Amino acid sequence: MPKVVDFEQRKQEIIEKAMKVFIEKGYHKTNLADIAKECNMGRTTLYQYFKDKDEIFDYVAEQLQRS
Repeated sequence: MPKVVDFEQRKQEIIEKAMKVFIEKGYHKTNLADIAKECNMGRTTLYQYFKDKDEIFDYVAEQLQRS
């Protein structure tokens, strides 16, 4: 039976972990592989949720504005 994943919940988890990576390394030194490693997933799997690093960063910035 295939694993059922809550898309929005998983996306939120990626954003939270990406925020940690961006804070530690900075935007320019962070790449998708860094974010994927923090999320325990393959880099290409991130493309199921986001089109690129810029889109992830935009979501992270939006989360920070809400806090």
